[in-house]
Amino acid sequence: MTSNNRTCFVFDKENSTKILIQIVYEIPSTNISRQFNLLRSMDEPVSKTIHRLIANIENAMIKENKSKKRHQKELMGVTSNTEKQLIVVELFDINNDQPIDGNQTNQQAWRNCQRLSINEQFYNVEYNAPVVIRFRFPEQILTNTITTAFVEIDYGEYESSLFDWYVTDDIKTINDHTQWTHIHHGLFCTFHDEHVNKFV
Repeated sequence: MTSNNRTCFVFDKENSTKILIQIVYEIPSTNISRQFNLLRSMDEPVSKTIHRLIANIENAMIKENKSKKRHQKELMGVTSNTEKQLIVVELFDINNDQPIDGNQTNQQAWRNCQRLSINEQFYNVEYNAPVVIRFRFPEQILTNTITTAFVEIDYGEYESSLFDWYVTDDIKTINDHTQWTHIHHGLFCTFHDEHVNKFV
């Protein structure tokens, strides 16, 4: 069994007439992950949505297997037959951890779903999880004055958000580790003279 720290995000869209499902699936026997975004009707049976997800995963697997076979042929001149793999998708109820009936609508099923399983890759389901749309700091940060970040959030409230403020002397390159210093926890931060010429 693979790790359980994956997340499937589900969002109400278009005035709650559609549902957006976002997952990243790791294709077995490869090092490749594929992101899937499904925009489906709220009133559609969840079994149809699952069928669409399975079809998308099958197409991605076929594409990766063709690419893998082509690469193997180039390296070794060997051909191999790949069988179509069975893909099993299940949604589990938040109340009793039992499989959800495929006849439920997307709206019913995803709101009551706590876990999604795709060939024993398990995903925690987050329904309308807060999403940061935009985030930026003021163009100039002055010492000894209150500084707030400009944040636009979907499915959440700025006032209910938690902010941790850090500074560093230098942003390191890709392979080096940047040392950040925590200076405040809260919606705003007051920077002092010792923070001048530092990265926030």
